[in-house]
Amino acid sequence: VTRSREEGTLKRIYRALVRISPSARLAESGRIELLLDADRGRSRVVERGGKRAVTHYHVLERRGDLALVELSLETGRTHQIRVSLAYVGAPVMGDVEYGGEPAERLFLHAAELSGAPLPTVVTSPMPEAFVARLEGRSIRARLRDSLLDAALLRAPLPSRTTAFRLCNGEGDGIPGLVVDGYGPYAALGVYDEALLPHLDDVQATLEEIGYRSAYLKQRVRADLRAENAAELAPELPLFGEPAPTELIVEEYGMQIAVSLADGLSTGLFVDQRDNRQKLHAVSADKRLLNLFCYTGSFSVTAARAGARTTSVDLSGRALARAKRNFELNSLALEGHQFFKDDAMKYLERAVRRGEVFDRIVLDPPSFATVGKGTFSVKGRYQEAATACVRLLAPHGSLLAVTNHTKTSLPAFRSMLHEAAARAGAPMPARRPNPSSR
Repeated sequence: VTRSREEGTLKRIYRALVRISPSARLAESGRIELLLDADRGRSRVVERGGKRAVTHYHVLERRGDLALVELSLETGRTHQIRVSLAYVGAPVMGDVEYGGEPAERLFLHAAELSGAPLPTVVTSPMPEAFVARLEGRSIRARLRDSLLDAALLRAPLPSRTTAFRLCNGEGDGIPGLVVDGYGPYAALGVYDEALLPHLDDVQATLEEIGYRSAYLKQRVRADLRAENAAELAPELPLFGEPAPTELIVEEYGMQIAVSLADGLSTGLFVDQRDNRQKLHAVSADKRLLNLFCYTGSFSVTAARAGARTTSVDLSGRALARAKRNFELNSLALEGHQFFKDDAMKYLERAVRRGEVFDRIVLDPPSFATVGKGTFSVKGRYQEAATACVRLLAPHGSLLAVTNHTKTSLPAFRSMLHEAAARAGAPMPARRPNPSSR
């Protein structure tokens, strides 16, 4: 919300958890008035030339050098609360951009909105993480609260799938931790080494939720994985009983074999569940090309809908697992093709041969070594997407996916628009979203 009380009657109340420095200028209540200059999404305090920013505050509770502060805005400027609190020596917890200490989240919460144009008062209860921090509860308590909240949110999923993402890092209040569930077993993707000393706390909560065991998958720089594969992804679980060597999970009726003890990847990327459902819905009597197919889950879901599939991967072992997944779903291999090949070379030949597909899935790894060469999203994704568009039949569709965290959605969309233009099939411009103007 960017309207200010100077421009309308909207009233906004926020709560922030702050760390008070010894030299802080923060009374029990008061008014902070500054001139702010915004540039590229960040604000700074200036002596002249900026925009007036007025913030009213009241300290609700103090615990040592921590304080819970309630704030209301008289003006609406970029990062106004964060800059104002940092300026008086009480930066918001987790707000490292403006001098706050690192934390599991940004401890700034929109508590209440009221007044025009809203027809009623909109309130939101303060997150449990605020209370836990203020009361000095252990990191174990905070991990437990966040994991239990995440499990409650996903409670309806087991009736439709036995494989799903239980905890998605920062989105569930635990930056650096991803938990995927495969039936009664879990896989822990740890992206932040600071979490490693607290895995016992994660274990205790997963056992409380009902998981029999959990496998560690440390997600570190790609160039370290080959040297430390056994250490980064141990064969034995962190706790509990080992999962079966071949564990069969079910996703909307589709059977997929996974192996939790087999390296960093299990055989199924659970975060693509909805995309597989969308593909299944539009694949009847279609021709599918699945590039970088891994164990073939996209191919299987399309084949179950009646598609004729072509699956390409450089790993013969991955293709063998893909064929096994066809077998688990009672799908005959006749009518389906499997190519052990470099996907980029396959695309070059397919374009030269004039092949045509109704549906194409492009979901490559962020970085991979291919023979003496490499594939990277930054270096070759657009090239691959261009070739894919050239292979599409009239009214065909391309499912373009990337897990490269340094590629933003606008950059990815721009890349695909450029690829389509190069292929001679420019994509229509997106309509502007009125709410984002």
